[in-house]
This record gives sequence, structure tokens and C-alpha cells, in this order.
Amino acid sequence: ACQQLWQQTGIDRAQIAGVSLTTQRGTVINVDAEGKPLRPAIVWLDQRQAEVEGGIKGPWGWLFKLVGAQATVDYFRAQAEANWIARHQPEVWAATDKYLLLSGFLTHRLCGRFVDSIGCCVGYLPFDFKRLKWAAPRDWKWQALAVRPEQL
Repeated sequence: ACQQLWQQTGIDRAQIAGVSLTTQRGTVINVDAEGKPLRPAIVWLDQRQAEVEGGIKGPWGWLFKLVGAQATVDYFRAQAEANWIARHQPEVWAATDKYLLLSGFLTHRLCGRFVDSIGCCVGYLPFDFKRLKWAAPRDWKWQALAVRPEQL
């Protein structure tokens, strides 16, 4: 679309200071190393659920059982699109270089970089909303989700 815009207008690209992007957050796309989609996107309102097997291990698992939060954690795991793809489309998950929200996918299409805004981080990702960054290496979300740090 941008390439067509440049051809149709007399706008000097150097005069553009910034671009704003908005999307339906929570839509996820698996891509290869070049950013090519490996499957259709899963939109935020998709109702498929992953099967939950086993519990969270170590201190987190004990804590969740102690405070009665195991069902909530299992719901989180079941709702995670990454877990569904890893389970039902393992060949797609194995080929996934990046697991992107729609905003990250579109940003890559616009500028060629795998980047996104922390304001777009929602959904079932290992994100620490208090510290506004990916979850720490020992955070329980890394056990709960099929996604690896290098995919984000």
C-alpha cells in the first residue's frame, strides 16, 4: 500500500516524521525468519483451546496449588494460541522464527524490523505488565506457554 501511495502522490518521503499504527490487539501470526506468514492469523476472539497437561513445576506450581490458583493458570494455558498451534500444528510451530502480534507483523512489513510497542503487548504472551518488558527467565509464564524468548 505504501509503495502504491508513493507512486500516486507528490509527497516527499523525507517530510514524513512518523507513522502511527493500530490493530486489533491479541491477533497473532507465526512467521519465518523473513517475516513470511506460516499460517493464517488467529484473531483475538477465536475460541479454540489447547489441551492442558501437567502442572507448572517448582515453586510456582506449589504456590498456585497452595493459593487455589491452579485452575486459573490452566485456563491461561488453554486459551494461549501458541499452545494450540504447538500442539495441533507442530510443523508450523517448529518453523516459527517469530511469533508476532498483528502490530508487530505490520511494523515488520512497514520497516523490515521485528519490533513492536509495549502498548501492544496483550494476550497470552510471557509479558510482565508491571515492569513493561518480557517476563523474567524464571517467570512461570515460560513454563505455561510454548513460546521461546527468541521468538518474541
